[in-house]
Amino acid sequence: MLALLLLLLLGLAGGALADEDRSNYGTTHYPIWSELSYFERATLGDLHLAGRDDPDALLALYLVASGVRDFADYESVKTRIAQFRKQIDKLIVERKNDWLIGQLLNIEMHNTFFLKESRGGAPNGYSTDQSRLMGIFETGEFNCISASLLYAILARHYNLRVQGVLLPSHAFIQLDLRDGRKIDVETTSPNGYDQLHDEAFYERNNNDWFTSRSLQPATYQDYLKRERISATHLAARNMLNQHTISSRMDEKDSLRLAEISAFIDPSNPMAQEKRLYFYNREIHALAIQQDWKTLKRLFDVTYATVMQDSQRHLTVTGLQNSLKMYMSGAMLTYAQLGDTEQTLAIMGDLLSRGLAAGQERAALEQRVINAVSVLMTKLAELKRFDDGLLVLSLTEGHLSDPRAWPDMVNWFYLRWAEYQWEEKNWQEVVTILADYLNQPSEAVKDPKHPREIIGSAYNNWVLELVEARDLAQAESITADCQQRFSGDICSRAQKVLDQGRKQQKSSLRSS
Repeated sequence: MLALLLLLLLGLAGGALADEDRSNYGTTHYPIWSELSYFERATLGDLHLAGRDDPDALLALYLVASGVRDFADYESVKTRIAQFRKQIDKLIVERKNDWLIGQLLNIEMHNTFFLKESRGGAPNGYSTDQSRLMGIFETGEFNCISASLLYAILARHYNLRVQGVLLPSHAFIQLDLRDGRKIDVETTSPNGYDQLHDEAFYERNNNDWFTSRSLQPATYQDYLKRERISATHLAARNMLNQHTISSRMDEKDSLRLAEISAFIDPSNPMAQEKRLYFYNREIHALAIQQDWKTLKRLFDVTYATVMQDSQRHLTVTGLQNSLKMYMSGAMLTYAQLGDTEQTLAIMGDLLSRGLAAGQERAALEQRVINAVSVLMTKLAELKRFDDGLLVLSLTEGHLSDPRAWPDMVNWFYLRWAEYQWEEKNWQEVVTILADYLNQPSEAVKDPKHPREIIGSAYNNWVLELVEARDLAQAESITADCQQRFSGDICSRAQKVLDQGRKQQKSSLRSS
């Protein structure tokens, strides 16, 4: 119930993922929480090669984007591409003619890898939602994304420079030839090579080219605003394409690809949001299980990268809201583990993101109050009361609505005094509660109760001294009480002292 209440107060929503073994999560040197297969780890290890457009490294990356996790699938596809290259090598007449090689690759790609069947007037083999490169080798079906991925790999084997081109509903490849020409390659058509994308093309084809491919028609203005990205970032985008939706891919696989996508391309807010959605689901699941050790590992692996990447997207409201939930989970986790430094650091960072007044600020402060309450409880359990004082002082300065602070102050001082009471450290009990009563009046919720405890502490303190026949010290302690506090607090200690004096006199007369 405590964990659930804290989750509700922190704002961590969403159903928990199914229970599973997370012992292998976050165990690589990448800032990725999901468990990675050997093939995935090796592929990420070759990201530097993919960044230089190495065709084999790109192939591996594009297959990872397809959901492939085994080297055997990679080797199989690599073999088929090698066979294709042998066929192409026989057909190439002018090896220095980039334009002709690029055209030949597009035509023969369609002849070799794609189905020769048409569905509903679409190009042969075209399937609107088949965005997986691996899907081409499994079924022969393709769409603009998967065909572009395959063409990029083939082009790189012949040292043609490639970029991915993205429109709101479409994708294709741009070749940058050595002679300076830029060639648009509409990979969904064997005749799409060096397609001129002028106003006439979009006027002529909006009811044909795009409609036959079940795409939202694009405009010439869309083309002018087109996004051009590297072959590596094309893989990152593909990790979020149609094949990753819940009806086509298991959620665990989809979220893993989103994590990898966010790692490869921190500039894409969609990947960052999906990654944070995954982490917040994990936080929810593990907090309910109160598995704070595993949660700490999650934040150890991901926190620095998430915070750094989020700086790119300060104006993306949904992402920033998810980030605050993620940070709240981190704050709660470190509080549960009694890590004062980390809890306070995240507290300050979290509140700095909600400086504006109103409901957002109030919600952030409530999360802070809940986490600090957990931290104070943990520090009390660990008898780290000096750390608790530091937390109290720093928290007060951060709260625009300080009404919750007196509750924490009251609880903490009484718990501290209780510990010293159990140790029979009467002087410490008095010192602690006297310090509490000296707090600003708005922080002292109920002065009567601690005053009663102080009186009892003095009573016990004097009683111990009387029983030890140290009346001089008992008189000194009683005088100290009367000097610092009103008579009603010291009355019982005075009675004990008076009784001790009588007993001493009686003993002296008897002797």
